[in-house]
Amino acid sequence: MDRLEIFAKSIALGMIEGVGPATARKLLSLAGGVDALFETTVSQLVKLEVPLKLAQAVHESGLLNLARYQAEIVLAHGGEVSHLGGEGYPARLASCADPPVVLYKKGSANLDAPRLISIVGTRKVTEYGKKITDQFIEDLAPYEVTIVSGLAYGVDIQAHRSALRHGVPTIACLGHGLATMYPGEHMPEARKMLEDGGAWVSEFPWKSKASPKNFPSRNRVIAGLSDATIVIESASKGGSMITARIASSYHREVFAVPGQITREQSSGCHRLIRSMIAHLLTDVRQLAGELGWEKKRVESQQLQLNLEMEGEERSLYEVILEKGPIHVDLLQHALGMTSSEISSLLFQMEMKGLIRLLPGQRWDLLRS
Repeated sequence: MDRLEIFAKSIALGMIEGVGPATARKLLSLAGGVDALFETTVSQLVKLEVPLKLAQAVHESGLLNLARYQAEIVLAHGGEVSHLGGEGYPARLASCADPPVVLYKKGSANLDAPRLISIVGTRKVTEYGKKITDQFIEDLAPYEVTIVSGLAYGVDIQAHRSALRHGVPTIACLGHGLATMYPGEHMPEARKMLEDGGAWVSEFPWKSKASPKNFPSRNRVIAGLSDATIVIESASKGGSMITARIASSYHREVFAVPGQITREQSSGCHRLIRSMIAHLLTDVRQLAGELGWEKKRVESQQLQLNLEMEGEERSLYEVILEKGPIHVDLLQHALGMTSSEISSLLFQMEMKGLIRLLPGQRWDLLRS
């Protein structure tokens, strides 16, 4: 199946009326994948216990043709499309309770990179906030991270600019389709992201316009793509507070930078810290410690253990050894295992004292 057809069926899955993430997962599981879904007749889907109305919606007249038209536009502009449960869909996002059914991407950034950090905050960023953002990203650069943000005014665009300045790949999560850019004055930075190995991502169809109702949805993509979210400055209400709470609900680490108690821009950060949603953050080394990013020290005993292990145990050990602390979904993807298989193997190796579980469902070697 060529890319056009793959993209078309991914897009069509997202166009089926009434299909959210839970229904999409069930449909794909029953049918055996997105390709099989659209090849299976209505009566066959009903036999697989798909409700009649939903089975008919899968085969709604003109659905695939409209999706092919959309896929042609995406391909013509150098974009990509992936669907929940399909190849290319980011594993961290797929593990969330409410991921997008379809994700559009433009650019070469790896959405499953070993270390992704989102940085968000107020649109009314202060000079202090700009300085902290730039310093944190400079300090994060040696850890080979990718920075995720929303390309909005304030902290978001500062995060992207600092990432570009310090040679760090950066991903913009957008509240509209990838055919446009909002705000328009951030287009130079957006283009530079693509040139420097970054990407734009969105769950909205290619030509969708920006709309206020889209941005809360965009915020969950920022949180879901990342290992952790840093809030630099924020008022008590706003998009960055939504992102932080969503990240916490996904069991991802949240960090907030303290500021002057008299500044509105610090009130949200202080609230996150006070309510124990976020760790108080003053130093990137602290963040690295919380996320298990210590520099690798593989002792001779560990090397010997690695030599003695066989099969799946050794494969898993070597993946963590190469990539460092890694999310369970990325491990599962790297090893080509089912959820039950990876869970069993992780339990087995944890009981042997070979690996340890870190916050955010990430696994690391148990170091001597």
